[in-house]
Amino acid sequence: MSDTKTAEQLAGEVKGVLDARFGEVKSSLEAKQAELRGVLDARHNEIKSDLEGKHDKVKALAEEALGKAQRGEDLSNATKELADEALTALNEAKARLADLGHDRFEREVRVVQAAGAVGADQRGGLTRG
Repeated sequence: MSDTKTAEQLAGEVKGVLDARFGEVKSSLEAKQAELRGVLDARHNEIKSDLEGKHDKVKALAEEALGKAQRGEDLSNATKELADEALTALNEAKARLADLGHDRFEREVRVVQAAGAVGADQRGGLTRG
């Protein structure tokens, strides 16, 4: 018996090694994706909660202003400034929520692209980063 292997045997061994490595990388990518999703979900919920609180504050100020207007009362400068500050904070929170959504989308795309690149490498592609 000789120690020489046929090309078919070598190809089978290489395929086995590549399949194992592909499985490892795929699992790693899936774990990273789940971790990122958890972080982004937590941040999203935090910003959403903050936004809801600001919305409630603006709503309360608007109801107060409407009540005063219906009674023919003038709004004080302090009330107007408070309303302006509340609206600004609400708009900033909305912008942060929109930015987070955009960031989340970009991260998801990068994870999918990375998984595709690994798959192309596994299939014999020449993907280079």
